[in-house]
Amino acid sequence: MHSNSPSYAITFNSNELEPPIGSKQFLPKRNNHLNKIRFMRSLLLLLTLAFATAELSAQPFITVWKTDNPGTSDDNQIKIPAESTSYNYDIYWEDISNAEVNGTASGITGAHTITFPAAGTYRVEISGYFPRIYFNGGADKSKIIDVLQ
Repeated sequence: MHSNSPSYAITFNSNELEPPIGSKQFLPKRNNHLNKIRFMRSLLLLLTLAFATAELSAQPFITVWKTDNPGTSDDNQIKIPAESTSYNYDIYWEDISNAEVNGTASGITGAHTITFPAAGTYRVEISGYFPRIYFNGGADKSKIIDVLQ
């Protein structure tokens, strides 16, 4: 470096970070900015959860039932339990040995009993909003023999 070069000194005054006395704009702007960041993070999380829920609900819940196993419903029935009435799902079912024997039910909002033409083994596909199957330690829990998806 040349001896004739100007030298610069940078000083930092911590008082510059404090809002001027009597100022009501500095602090609210900073909090407003933080609130915007928090809002955007919350919105991103909410959208991520919404898309994940939509993706999960797009996949049907597929089970296999043997109707004449022990349970609370008749030998040609199954009862799909629900914990509440906040469900909103559709059912497609078919006989494992003959796919031409099938049926549907739509717009179900809670527990539902399916009556099949005869005792047997049936594949049951549930689509829509069905957060979980809830046997509560009994009901037709012995009739469900497989979960495929």
